[in-house]
Amino acid sequence: MNQQLLFEPYRLGDLLLPNRMVMAPLTRNRANAPGDVPTDLMATYYAQRASAGLIISEATHVSPQAVGYIHAPGLFTLPQVVGWKRVNEAVHQAGGRIFAQLFHTGRMSLSYFQPNGQPHVAPSAIPAQGYKATIYAYDGSLTQVPYGEPRALAPEEVPGIITDFAQAARHARAAEFDGIEVHSANGYLLEQFLNPLTNQRTDQWGGSIENRSRLTLEVTKATVEVWGAGRVGVRFSPFGNLHDQPSYAETEATYLYLAAELRKLGVAYIHLFNQATFGTGGFTADFLARMNETFGGTIILNGGLTFETGTEAIAAGQADLVAYGRAFLANPDLVERFRQGAPLNEVNGARLYGGGADGYTDYPTLATQTLAFTY
Repeated sequence: MNQQLLFEPYRLGDLLLPNRMVMAPLTRNRANAPGDVPTDLMATYYAQRASAGLIISEATHVSPQAVGYIHAPGLFTLPQVVGWKRVNEAVHQAGGRIFAQLFHTGRMSLSYFQPNGQPHVAPSAIPAQGYKATIYAYDGSLTQVPYGEPRALAPEEVPGIITDFAQAARHARAAEFDGIEVHSANGYLLEQFLNPLTNQRTDQWGGSIENRSRLTLEVTKATVEVWGAGRVGVRFSPFGNLHDQPSYAETEATYLYLAAELRKLGVAYIHLFNQATFGTGGFTADFLARMNETFGGTIILNGGLTFETGTEAIAAGQADLVAYGRAFLANPDLVERFRQGAPLNEVNGARLYGGGADGYTDYPTLATQTLAFTY
Protein backbone atom coordinates (compact mmCIF):
# COMPACT_ATOMS: atom_id res chain seq x y z
CA MET A 1 0.00 0.00 0.00
CA ASN A 2 1.22 3.47 -0.90
CA GLN A 3 2.20 5.14 2.40
CA GLN A 4 2.24 8.58 0.77
CA LEU A 5 -1.48 8.73 -0.08
CA LEU A 6 -2.34 11.21 2.68
CA PHE A 7 0.26 13.64 1.39
CA GLU A 8 -0.91 13.73 -2.21
CA PRO A 9 -2.54 16.94 -3.49
CA TYR A 10 -6.28 16.74 -4.12
CA ARG A 11 -8.53 18.97 -6.21
CA LEU A 12 -11.76 19.83 -4.40
CA GLY A 13 -13.86 21.73 -6.91
CA ASP A 14 -11.68 24.67 -7.89
CA LEU A 15 -9.58 24.41 -4.72
CA LEU A 16 -6.26 22.57 -4.84
CA LEU A 17 -5.56 21.01 -1.46
CA PRO A 18 -1.89 20.25 -0.72
CA ASN A 19 -2.77 16.98 1.02
CA ARG A 20 -5.76 14.74 1.79
CA MET A 21 -5.85 15.46 5.53
CA VAL A 22 -8.78 17.54 6.79
CA MET A 23 -9.01 19.13 10.21
CA ALA A 24 -12.44 18.06 11.48
CA PRO A 25 -14.82 20.58 13.08
CA LEU A 26 -14.14 20.78 16.81
CA THR A 27 -16.18 22.75 19.33
CA ARG A 28 -13.71 24.47 21.69
CA ASN A 29 -15.81 27.23 23.34
CA ARG A 30 -13.22 30.01 23.20
CA ALA A 31 -15.33 32.79 21.67
CA ASN A 32 -15.98 35.95 23.67
CA ALA A 33 -19.25 36.13 25.58
CA PRO A 34 -21.57 37.88 25.46
CA GLY A 35 -21.53 38.25 21.71
CA ASP A 36 -20.08 34.90 20.60
CA VAL A 37 -17.27 36.75 18.79
CA PRO A 38 -14.16 34.90 17.54
CA THR A 39 -10.98 36.01 19.27
CA ASP A 40 -7.32 36.57 18.41
CA LEU A 41 -6.56 33.40 20.37
CA MET A 42 -8.83 31.50 17.98
CA ALA A 43 -6.92 33.02 15.06
CA THR A 44 -3.68 31.68 16.53
CA TYR A 45 -5.24 28.23 17.08
CA TYR A 46 -6.49 27.84 13.52
CA ALA A 47 -3.37 29.32 11.92
CA GLN A 48 -1.22 26.83 13.85
CA ARG A 49 -3.08 24.05 12.01
CA ALA A 50 -2.99 25.60 8.53
CA SER A 51 -0.90 22.75 7.09
CA ALA A 52 -4.09 20.66 6.91
CA GLY A 53 -5.33 20.21 3.37
CA LEU A 54 -8.57 21.82 4.56
CA ILE A 55 -9.73 23.15 7.92
CA ILE A 56 -13.42 22.92 8.78
CA SER A 57 -14.27 25.38 11.53
CA GLU A 58 -16.00 24.57 14.76
CA ALA A 59 -19.79 24.52 14.54
CA THR A 60 -20.97 28.11 14.15
CA HIS A 61 -24.46 29.35 15.07
CA VAL A 62 -26.41 30.81 12.13
CA SER A 63 -28.82 32.96 14.16
CA PRO A 64 -29.69 33.97 17.73
CA GLN A 65 -32.30 31.19 17.75
CA ALA A 66 -29.64 28.65 16.70
CA VAL A 67 -27.51 29.20 19.81
CA GLY A 68 -27.11 26.29 22.22
CA TYR A 69 -23.61 26.64 23.66
CA ILE A 70 -21.77 29.23 25.70
CA HIS A 71 -18.62 30.72 24.15
CA ALA A 72 -19.38 29.13 20.78
CA PRO A 73 -19.05 31.51 17.80
CA GLY A 74 -21.75 32.77 15.50
CA LEU A 75 -22.04 34.27 12.02
CA PHE A 76 -25.08 36.51 12.46
CA THR A 77 -23.62 39.84 13.66
CA LEU A 78 -21.06 42.26 12.27
CA PRO A 79 -18.62 41.80 15.19
CA GLN A 80 -18.73 38.04 14.58
CA VAL A 81 -17.95 38.54 10.89
CA VAL A 82 -15.05 40.84 11.78
CA GLY A 83 -13.75 38.32 14.31
CA TRP A 84 -13.91 35.46 11.82
CA LYS A 85 -12.21 37.62 9.20
CA ARG A 86 -9.23 37.99 11.53
CA VAL A 87 -9.17 34.22 11.98
CA ASN A 88 -9.31 33.59 8.25
CA GLU A 89 -6.64 36.16 7.46
CA ALA A 90 -4.33 34.37 9.89
CA VAL A 91 -5.10 30.99 8.31
CA HIS A 92 -4.53 32.31 4.79
CA GLN A 93 -1.29 34.03 5.76
CA ALA A 94 -0.11 30.66 7.07
CA GLY A 95 -1.01 29.06 3.72
CA GLY A 96 -4.22 27.34 4.78
CA ARG A 97 -7.79 26.92 3.56
CA ILE A 98 -10.85 27.01 5.84
CA PHE A 99 -14.59 26.30 5.49
CA ALA A 100 -17.18 27.53 8.01
CA GLN A 101 -19.40 24.86 9.50
CA LEU A 102 -22.91 26.30 9.90
CA PHE A 103 -25.48 24.87 12.30
CA HIS A 104 -28.64 25.32 14.34
CA THR A 105 -28.81 23.40 17.61
CA GLY A 106 -32.60 22.95 17.59
CA ARG A 107 -33.71 21.00 20.65
CA MET A 108 -30.11 20.94 21.96
CA SER A 109 -30.66 24.40 23.41
CA LEU A 110 -32.51 26.11 26.25
CA SER A 111 -34.66 29.18 26.75
CA TYR A 112 -31.55 30.49 28.56
CA PHE A 113 -29.91 30.98 25.15
CA GLN A 114 -32.96 32.17 23.25
CA PRO A 115 -33.90 35.78 22.42
CA ASN A 116 -36.16 37.14 25.18
CA GLY A 117 -36.08 33.76 26.91
CA GLN A 118 -38.38 32.18 24.35
CA PRO A 119 -38.65 28.36 24.19
CA HIS A 120 -36.06 26.64 22.05
CA VAL A 121 -37.36 25.01 18.87
CA ALA A 122 -37.36 21.62 17.16
CA PRO A 123 -39.28 19.72 14.47
CA SER A 124 -41.54 18.31 17.20
CA ALA A 125 -41.98 18.91 20.92
CA ILE A 126 -39.75 15.99 21.90
CA PRO A 127 -36.94 16.72 24.39
CA ALA A 128 -33.47 15.18 24.25
CA GLN A 129 -33.07 12.70 27.09
CA GLY A 130 -29.86 11.96 28.96
CA TYR A 131 -27.98 15.18 28.11
CA LYS A 132 -27.40 18.45 29.95
CA ALA A 133 -26.51 21.95 28.80
CA THR A 134 -23.74 23.99 30.42
CA ILE A 135 -24.76 27.51 31.41
CA TYR A 136 -23.70 30.26 33.81
CA ALA A 137 -25.47 30.28 37.17
CA TYR A 138 -26.50 33.55 38.84
CA ASP A 139 -23.26 33.59 40.85
CA GLY A 140 -21.18 33.35 37.66
CA SER A 141 -20.21 29.70 38.12
CA LEU A 142 -20.82 27.06 35.47
CA THR A 143 -23.65 24.64 36.04
CA GLN A 144 -25.44 21.95 34.04
CA VAL A 145 -29.18 21.71 33.49
CA PRO A 146 -31.30 19.19 31.55
CA TYR A 147 -32.63 20.09 28.13
CA GLY A 148 -36.32 20.85 28.47
CA GLU A 149 -39.15 20.27 26.06
CA PRO A 150 -38.74 22.31 22.86
CA ARG A 151 -41.46 24.09 20.95
CA ALA A 152 -42.38 22.59 17.58
CA LEU A 153 -41.69 25.00 14.73
CA ALA A 154 -44.83 26.24 13.00
CA PRO A 155 -44.93 25.44 9.26
CA GLU A 156 -44.56 29.10 8.36
CA GLU A 157 -41.41 29.38 10.52
CA VAL A 158 -39.37 26.71 8.74
CA PRO A 159 -38.50 28.85 5.69
CA GLY A 160 -36.95 31.31 8.13
CA ILE A 161 -34.41 28.64 9.11
CA ILE A 162 -33.38 28.38 5.46
CA THR A 163 -33.05 32.15 5.28
CA ASP A 164 -30.85 32.15 8.40
CA PHE A 165 -28.46 29.60 6.88
CA ALA A 166 -28.30 31.58 3.63
CA GLN A 167 -27.56 34.79 5.52
CA ALA A 168 -24.85 33.08 7.56
CA ALA A 169 -23.37 31.78 4.29
CA ARG A 170 -23.25 35.36 3.00
CA HIS A 171 -21.57 36.41 6.22
CA ALA A 172 -19.04 33.60 5.75
CA ARG A 173 -18.16 35.09 2.35
CA ALA A 174 -17.75 38.52 3.93
CA ALA A 175 -15.49 36.97 6.57
CA GLU A 176 -13.33 35.52 3.77
CA PHE A 177 -13.89 31.84 4.43
CA ASP A 178 -13.09 29.57 1.48
CA GLY A 179 -16.45 27.80 1.61
CA ILE A 180 -19.05 26.44 4.01
CA GLU A 181 -20.20 23.12 5.42
CA VAL A 182 -23.87 22.50 6.25
CA HIS A 183 -24.02 20.64 9.58
CA SER A 184 -26.74 18.00 9.26
CA ALA A 185 -25.25 15.62 11.84
CA ASN A 186 -24.78 14.86 15.54
CA GLY A 187 -28.38 15.35 16.58
CA TYR A 188 -28.72 19.06 15.78
CA LEU A 189 -31.70 20.67 14.07
CA LEU A 190 -31.19 19.44 10.52
CA GLU A 191 -30.66 15.85 11.66
CA GLN A 192 -33.60 16.18 14.03
CA PHE A 193 -35.70 16.77 10.90
CA LEU A 194 -34.18 13.72 9.16
CA ASN A 195 -35.10 11.30 11.94
CA PRO A 196 -38.78 10.19 12.01
CA LEU A 197 -38.56 9.61 15.77
CA THR A 198 -37.58 13.22 16.49
CA ASN A 199 -39.64 14.58 13.59
CA GLN A 200 -43.29 13.56 13.95
CA ARG A 201 -44.66 16.30 11.72
CA THR A 202 -47.47 15.66 9.24
CA ASP A 203 -46.80 18.63 6.95
CA GLN A 204 -44.35 19.01 4.04
CA TRP A 205 -41.41 18.86 6.50
CA GLY A 206 -42.21 15.44 7.98
CA GLY A 207 -43.44 11.94 7.26
CA SER A 208 -41.80 10.57 4.11
CA ILE A 209 -38.06 10.41 3.48
CA GLU A 210 -38.46 13.16 0.91
CA ASN A 211 -40.26 15.44 3.36
CA ARG A 212 -37.87 14.77 6.26
CA SER A 213 -34.90 15.47 3.97
CA ARG A 214 -36.44 18.65 2.59
CA LEU A 215 -34.95 21.07 5.13
CA THR A 216 -31.38 19.81 4.74
CA LEU A 217 -31.69 19.97 0.95
CA GLU A 218 -33.35 23.40 0.90
CA VAL A 219 -30.69 24.79 3.25
CA THR A 220 -28.00 23.33 1.01
CA LYS A 221 -29.59 24.80 -2.11
CA ALA A 222 -29.80 28.21 -0.45
CA THR A 223 -26.12 28.14 0.49
CA VAL A 224 -25.15 26.93 -2.99
CA GLU A 225 -26.86 30.03 -4.39
CA VAL A 226 -24.51 32.10 -2.24
CA TRP A 227 -21.27 30.19 -2.77
CA GLY A 228 -21.64 27.98 -5.82
CA ALA A 229 -21.85 24.20 -5.46
CA GLY A 230 -18.08 23.69 -5.50
CA ARG A 231 -17.65 25.55 -2.23
CA VAL A 232 -20.41 23.84 -0.22
CA GLY A 233 -20.15 20.55 1.65
CA VAL A 234 -22.62 18.68 3.88
CA ARG A 235 -21.87 16.70 7.04
CA PHE A 236 -23.84 13.63 8.13
CA SER A 237 -23.51 11.07 10.94
CA PRO A 238 -25.56 8.11 9.64
CA PHE A 239 -26.65 5.53 12.23
CA GLY A 240 -25.28 7.78 14.98
CA ASN A 241 -27.13 8.15 18.28
CA LEU A 242 -25.35 11.22 19.68
CA HIS A 243 -27.67 13.71 21.40
CA ASP A 244 -30.44 11.15 21.79
CA GLN A 245 -30.97 10.42 18.11
CA PRO A 246 -32.91 7.12 18.13
CA SER A 247 -32.20 4.41 15.56
CA TYR A 248 -34.82 4.03 12.84
CA ALA A 249 -35.55 1.54 10.08
CA GLU A 250 -35.19 3.92 7.12
CA THR A 251 -31.73 5.22 8.02
CA GLU A 252 -29.88 3.82 5.02
CA ALA A 253 -32.66 4.73 2.59
CA THR A 254 -32.70 8.28 3.97
CA TYR A 255 -28.99 8.87 3.47
CA LEU A 256 -28.87 7.24 0.05
CA TYR A 257 -31.72 9.55 -1.00
CA LEU A 258 -29.79 12.54 0.33
CA ALA A 259 -26.63 11.40 -1.47
CA ALA A 260 -28.52 11.12 -4.76
CA GLU A 261 -30.06 14.58 -4.36
CA LEU A 262 -26.75 16.16 -3.38
CA ARG A 263 -25.17 14.57 -6.44
CA LYS A 264 -27.71 16.46 -8.57
CA LEU A 265 -26.74 19.69 -6.82
CA GLY A 266 -23.05 19.01 -7.46
CA VAL A 267 -21.88 19.93 -3.97
CA ALA A 268 -18.16 19.80 -3.19
CA TYR A 269 -18.34 16.87 -0.80
CA ILE A 270 -20.25 14.77 1.70
CA HIS A 271 -18.54 14.55 5.09
CA LEU A 272 -19.41 11.34 6.95
CA PHE A 273 -18.76 11.12 10.68
CA ASN A 274 -18.69 7.53 11.92
CA GLN A 275 -19.66 7.56 15.59
CA ALA A 276 -18.71 3.89 16.07
CA THR A 277 -15.44 4.80 17.81
CA PHE A 278 -17.39 6.92 20.31
CA GLY A 279 -19.86 4.20 21.21
CA THR A 280 -22.88 6.10 19.88
CA GLY A 281 -23.72 4.03 16.81
CA GLY A 282 -22.01 4.14 13.45
CA PHE A 283 -22.00 2.75 9.92
CA THR A 284 -20.43 -0.21 8.13
CA ALA A 285 -18.01 -0.44 5.21
CA ASP A 286 -20.86 -1.77 3.05
CA PHE A 287 -22.97 1.31 3.75
CA LEU A 288 -19.99 3.53 3.01
CA ALA A 289 -19.53 1.79 -0.34
CA ARG A 290 -23.17 2.42 -1.25
CA MET A 291 -22.86 6.09 -0.28
CA ASN A 292 -19.79 6.43 -2.49
CA GLU A 293 -21.54 4.80 -5.42
CA THR A 294 -24.71 6.87 -5.02
CA PHE A 295 -23.01 10.23 -4.52
CA GLY A 296 -20.21 9.76 -7.02
CA GLY A 297 -18.25 12.73 -5.66
CA THR A 298 -15.78 13.57 -2.92
CA ILE A 299 -16.31 11.75 0.37
CA ILE A 300 -14.61 12.93 3.56
CA LEU A 301 -14.43 10.21 6.23
CA ASN A 302 -14.11 11.10 9.93
CA GLY A 303 -14.18 9.19 13.19
CA GLY A 304 -11.29 7.74 15.18
CA LEU A 305 -8.92 7.42 12.22
CA THR A 306 -5.17 6.89 12.55
CA PHE A 307 -2.46 7.36 9.95
CA GLU A 308 -2.83 3.69 9.03
CA THR A 309 -6.63 3.52 8.86
CA GLY A 310 -6.84 6.85 7.05
CA THR A 311 -4.38 5.64 4.44
CA GLU A 312 -6.26 2.36 4.12
CA ALA A 313 -9.59 4.17 3.63
CA ILE A 314 -8.18 6.16 0.71
CA ALA A 315 -6.40 3.13 -0.77
CA ALA A 316 -9.63 1.11 -0.63
CA GLY A 317 -11.66 3.86 -2.30
CA GLN A 318 -13.79 4.36 0.82
CA ALA A 319 -12.88 8.05 1.01
CA ASP A 320 -11.12 10.74 -0.97
CA LEU A 321 -10.18 12.82 2.07
CA VAL A 322 -9.85 11.84 5.73
CA ALA A 323 -10.64 14.11 8.67
CA TYR A 324 -8.88 14.11 12.02
CA GLY A 325 -10.31 15.80 15.10
CA ARG A 326 -8.52 15.09 18.37
CA ALA A 327 -5.27 14.34 16.54
CA PHE A 328 -5.23 17.84 15.01
CA LEU A 329 -6.41 19.33 18.30
CA ALA A 330 -3.28 18.09 20.12
CA ASN A 331 -0.88 18.20 17.17
CA PRO A 332 -0.93 21.44 15.18
CA ASP A 333 1.73 19.95 12.89
CA LEU A 334 -0.10 16.64 12.44
CA VAL A 335 0.72 16.49 8.73
CA GLU A 336 4.46 16.66 9.43
CA ARG A 337 4.22 14.21 12.33
CA PHE A 338 2.49 11.69 10.08
CA ARG A 339 5.04 12.31 7.36
CA GLN A 340 7.93 11.60 9.73
CA GLY A 341 6.21 8.83 11.68
CA ALA A 342 6.75 10.93 14.82
CA PRO A 343 4.94 10.37 18.14
CA LEU A 344 1.75 12.36 18.76
CA ASN A 345 1.00 14.67 21.67
CA GLU A 346 -1.65 13.51 24.13
CA VAL A 347 -4.91 15.46 24.33
CA ASN A 348 -5.36 17.64 27.40
CA GLY A 349 -8.83 16.37 28.22
CA ALA A 350 -9.39 18.88 31.01
CA ARG A 351 -9.12 21.81 28.58
CA LEU A 352 -11.20 20.61 25.65
CA TYR A 353 -14.00 23.12 26.21
CA GLY A 354 -13.54 26.68 27.36
CA GLY A 355 -10.63 28.48 28.95
CA GLY A 356 -7.61 30.17 27.44
CA ALA A 357 -4.39 29.08 25.77
CA ASP A 358 -3.88 26.10 28.09
CA GLY A 359 -4.80 22.96 26.15
CA TYR A 360 -5.59 25.11 23.11
CA THR A 361 -2.63 26.92 21.55
CA ASP A 362 0.16 25.56 23.77
CA TYR A 363 0.60 22.11 22.19
CA PRO A 364 4.23 21.74 21.06
CA THR A 365 5.26 21.14 17.46
CA LEU A 366 8.10 18.88 16.39
CA ALA A 367 10.19 21.98 15.76
CA THR A 368 9.71 23.35 19.27
CA GLN A 369 10.23 19.94 20.86
CA THR A 370 13.46 19.46 18.91
CA LEU A 371 14.66 22.92 19.90
CA ALA A 372 13.92 22.24 23.56
CA PHE A 373 15.75 18.91 23.37
CA THR A 374 18.90 20.50 21.92
CA TYR A 375 19.16 22.73 24.98
